Amino acid sequence: MSYSATTANNEHITLLFAGDISFSGPIKYYVEHKYNTYNDCFNDVARYIREADISVGNLESPFVDKDVYRHMYKGKKSIILDASPEAAPALSFAGFDAVTLANNHFNDFGSEGANFSAEVLKKTGIKYFGISFGKYDSSQEPLILEMNGIKIGFLGYCDIVSKNKNCTEMRMLFNSGPAIYRDDIATRDVSKLKANVDIIAVYIHYGQELYLEPLPYQLHINKHLMSLGVQIIIGAHPHVLQPHYIKDNKLIAYSMGNFIFHPKETMRGSDPRVYGRLGVESNKFLRESFEHYVLERSEDLKATQMLKVTISRYILFKGNIS
Repeated sequence: MSYSATTANNEHITLLFAGDISFSGPIKYYVEHKYNTYNDCFNDVARYIREADISVGNLESPFVDKDVYRHMYKGKKSIILDASPEAAPALSFAGFDAVTLANNHFNDFGSEGANFSAEVLKKTGIKYFGISFGKYDSSQEPLILEMNGIKIGFLGYCDIVSKNKNCTEMRMLFNSGPAIYRDDIATRDVSKLKANVDIIAVYIHYGQELYLEPLPYQLHINKHLMSLGVQIIIGAHPHVLQPHYIKDNKLIAYSMGNFIFHPKETMRGSDPRVYGRLGVESNKFLRESFEHYVLERSEDLKATQMLKVTISRYILFKGNIS
């Protein structure tokens, strides 16, 4: 999908956003067992990613080596993702310029995993954003890229719904990790950044897995970010596609879905939260998700997209979808 922009002059650039990227699990297995290479994962899409002036994805699996493995998080967590550093060059092969690191798996191996992942990306030549150091509510260092006279600032945040520790609670345990979202933190970051760039894009990890639509707290976050002057908000975490639209000349995509990531399994219909039983009330969002992905359109669990945006310094979208 692509959006074009009305420009007052010929100065414009194209941005491409992709969803969740994980080199863990089945991706890692098939490469290590010589079925294919990491580059092969991108063979069908690399030409589209390379065509954009700036391409950005969500790197959800931290890179680890033998030393980093010793720091795997031992607390209650349903999924731990790990990737080999050998996968990093595939991001360059595909055409990615930068990735956000602000997600709920970036502290799966503590500060050591976060720091090691940043170092691997740096050596590979992939820029990154969405990592903070020191106190859990510290500001991140924004990524600023300039092309054709247009400066774009990127910020990444994590603020998920979780039955275990959320991003903030995990980040509090370590000295580095994903930049967490709070209104005051975003206000501080955006206020400092906006004087130095023309466009601000926020890639945020939020919402609930497999939900068909955003939750009320996400709408609050979007409203706050737009009030600060953020023009582009890209969402991740649900692992399925959610709506995207243009409002007041600003682009919002609630969930980009999986890009290189195994499909997320749905809840079972016997789960009391789905249809309500054993004293538990039915959850409307879980029920709608189950009915959509299990009873109606299971193929949507594998759906993905790339969102291509052509902008000028004035980011005047025409809303042309193709």
